[in-house]
Amino acid sequence: MHEVKICPACDSTLWKPVFDVTDHFISHETFKLIECESCGLIATSPRPDDDKLGDYYKSEKYISHSGTSKGFVNAIYLQARNYALSWKHQIINKLTDKKTILDFGCGTGEFLQFMQQKGWSVSGMEPSEIARGKAEKLIGKQIYTSEDSITGQHDIVSLWHVLEHIPNPDQTITKLKSVMSEKASLIIAVPNCPSYDAWYYGPHWAGYDVPRHLWHFNRKGMVLFLRKHGITVNQILPMKLDAYYVSMLSEKYKNAGSLAALLKGAWSGFHSNLGANKTGEYSSLIYIATKSK
Repeated sequence: MHEVKICPACDSTLWKPVFDVTDHFISHETFKLIECESCGLIATSPRPDDDKLGDYYKSEKYISHSGTSKGFVNAIYLQARNYALSWKHQIINKLTDKKTILDFGCGTGEFLQFMQQKGWSVSGMEPSEIARGKAEKLIGKQIYTSEDSITGQHDIVSLWHVLEHIPNPDQTITKLKSVMSEKASLIIAVPNCPSYDAWYYGPHWAGYDVPRHLWHFNRKGMVLFLRKHGITVNQILPMKLDAYYVSMLSEKYKNAGSLAALLKGAWSGFHSNLGANKTGEYSSLIYIATKSK
């Protein structure tokens, strides 16, 4: 097991316990969360060693790797994903009139396929062999197998719910910065642990997703993390659909997935978005950033 000592956002070594969280998805093991006393970033610690983390993704139910839908909540996720592809494209088109994109942690490649169909030159990186194979069939080209293998310069680099999974985020952002063109935009989407649904569900919040999620960001932690790498956050956008999916999954974990629980989860998602209209603390946030001048 690996114990986190230094905060990747602010380099503090002062941590306080939060609570224990169960992996409801695969292992049913329990993991501890700790919070940086300086910036509020939360870490899963201790966590499995890097060479063991892959074991916690080995399930057909992990749809970002399998691309299949099993269960009512996952079916909702896939329908929402189809809508989100167009929405992501609209966000990106406002950032640049250039057409090269690298999707880091591209999963089964649906986003890359959509962007390719819109005229973009696409590249992806995906460590999962199963997911990578499906992505390669979709876009008709090879996908990078690791961050070390990435080459070229890209006008958009995107990480859609990926950064929270990465054992060494400092190393990864350094690499990604090196393959960003001069005026490139970096897009990072992550769960937002100060959201209402995170508060409401506590250790049952599906956004923690231990031990696959190693880092649990807030705004301050993300801004500090990127700033120390010479990257400036210019815009923060909400992912409103995440509140519904995450809340329904949280209710499933908390109350065994009854129909009443799922309806309650949908209501919690609505309530989370309603409160976030005032606070800005949505269930998930998108950070849009560029190299600092």
